[in-house]
Amino acid sequence: MKKWYHLLCLLILSSFASYGQNVYQHFSELNGMEDYNANTNLLYRINLHQYSNYYDHLDNSIYLLNVKANSDSLFQSDFNDFNLTLSSRSVAGYDFWDKDPHKFIVCGADGSGPLDLNFTLLDRFDKSNLFNQWGWVQFIGISRQNDSLVYCTYSGYGLQLFKSTTGGMTWDTVSNFEANSLSPYNDKVLFTTSDNKLIKTTDGGLTQSVVDSILLNANRSDQLFYDKDSNYIYSAVTIYLDNRVYKLSVSNHKGDANTWQVKFTSPSQIYLSVDNAVTGSIYLATGRYIYHSTDFGNTFSLFQTFDRKLVGMYKKPGSSKLYAATYNTIYELDGPDINIIKKIPLDKEIFKYDPLDIGNKWVYKGTFFVPEDQHSFVQTNEVIKDTVMANQQSYKLIQSIRIDNSTSYIQLGYFYERIDSLTGKVYAWEKFSGTEHQIDDLSSTLGDSINVSRFGLVNGPTSFDSLYFKNVLGMSKEYHVFHSLTNPLGYGDRYSLSKDLGLTYRLSSDDQIFNEFVIKGAVIKGIVYGDTSTIVGITDKTLTPPKEYVLSQNYPNPFNPNTVISYSLPSASNIILIVYNTIGQTVKVLQNGFRNAGNYSVTFNASGLPSGIYFYKLEAGQFSKVKKMILIK
Repeated sequence: MKKWYHLLCLLILSSFASYGQNVYQHFSELNGMEDYNANTNLLYRINLHQYSNYYDHLDNSIYLLNVKANSDSLFQSDFNDFNLTLSSRSVAGYDFWDKDPHKFIVCGADGSGPLDLNFTLLDRFDKSNLFNQWGWVQFIGISRQNDSLVYCTYSGYGLQLFKSTTGGMTWDTVSNFEANSLSPYNDKVLFTTSDNKLIKTTDGGLTQSVVDSILLNANRSDQLFYDKDSNYIYSAVTIYLDNRVYKLSVSNHKGDANTWQVKFTSPSQIYLSVDNAVTGSIYLATGRYIYHSTDFGNTFSLFQTFDRKLVGMYKKPGSSKLYAATYNTIYELDGPDINIIKKIPLDKEIFKYDPLDIGNKWVYKGTFFVPEDQHSFVQTNEVIKDTVMANQQSYKLIQSIRIDNSTSYIQLGYFYERIDSLTGKVYAWEKFSGTEHQIDDLSSTLGDSINVSRFGLVNGPTSFDSLYFKNVLGMSKEYHVFHSLTNPLGYGDRYSLSKDLGLTYRLSSDDQIFNEFVIKGAVIKGIVYGDTSTIVGITDKTLTPPKEYVLSQNYPNPFNPNTVISYSLPSASNIILIVYNTIGQTVKVLQNGFRNAGNYSVTFNASGLPSGIYFYKLEAGQFSKVKKMILIK
């Protein structure tokens, strides 16, 4: 029955594929290892999502980069193809023998064809299909005392710990212990997490005990790192509540009960790397910052600050070198030197957030606030022509006209902007100083903070605060919100860039003076959106209701853990919007009740849910539509 359900899902997904959301390639993970020649080998993932008619390809493959030899190759493919074959391969873990990146064992799930989904992936470098059962293998670990001993956790009909004494060639059942970490100092010691508990076994999985518990109505997951002294263990803990919380928890005695203490808490993902050649040395990355501790995580000092959030880190043991990855760049840090090791080309879609084509025009409804006074105005910005300035760079000449509603005063001005097609950086030319300065960076991602100023002459920290879908000029558009501080008191600019439209909102504040701009119309590549008239005193046109029922593709997709689902109703209806899992069980009822005609959006929070495919369904009157979404953690 389940196989037929998967086949039905395939037909449904194929019919919806053209409405998918493409995600351009980016780094999603960075790890590393030293080989037998003490050469650094970086293992990184590149994530991308390609979506079109009858084709949905999600890729998160792992690549191997030998830094010294500068050799870069595919290590393990990791993909899902939701087309007529439903082929997939998901890598959950890997380990190596003899410090040799070419002597590996890898685990996960493998499938090809609608009737062969979710079979285990367990391959050695010299033999495949070592564990040919339905389900998946979610952990693999090689003993550092006896390299013939290998453990794996099998998730199929329940969770089971298996061990092999033949280097993974044959397997025996141990227990129901769901191992996710093996101690490098004692191959009888393994750990797992379940609900809000960290659990340890000291006899290879035969018995187990709880060693740490978080007293919250939440789930947790732990990634463990072991110090050189063999006593200290570090855990990067993720606590799943309505919003995720990230903690560094440290045990000072082999992970035993009553030895764990929380040393660091962050609202952003925590990445750890232990210098295996130096006792007590641990590096912690969170958000845009890397910290270093030399006393087992008791105190930290700031090691390096980036303008982009980090997605992974690896410390070369016994060396001054550290490797860190952001969304599109891998860096090598060596003392004061920062070198780029690898870079992913820019996503061309980013340029749609600032479309500076000749003839494009934007019309804003503005309000100027001062104490006990207020003025409204209409402002138009229009790209007139290309102009080469003294630095030999080509800029767009933008004409700005501002009409005050109360006095009919017309103010005319010009400014110059250009976008670097290689970096995504946006620059403005200053006529009086004869220089340019950076005003934005279209390649920034959510959580980044860059030193720019879109509306001022003095650059300062500008943070990418939020990303969601919003109805702009009657269209659902991806909406990026930025906040730029211009003085120590916290005043500055909050502005938004919308895909295909550019600048759609701005609020500038300075003590008691405020300027607000809200887009009311635009002409982009000859197409008119909204109201582009500039008559003094004009009121905005009322947007007409949608002409048809629409259930939009969620964004972002894949997502983690929040995504926005939008829909449109041409007439008042009783609606119900429900999220299901792949076996048809209701996960959450997002909305249920009466709605007037209009456009609606709702945020779905998937905290606490496992990674995988989910479906959402809208019913409104006689209208019914289903779409799928992918949660990746």
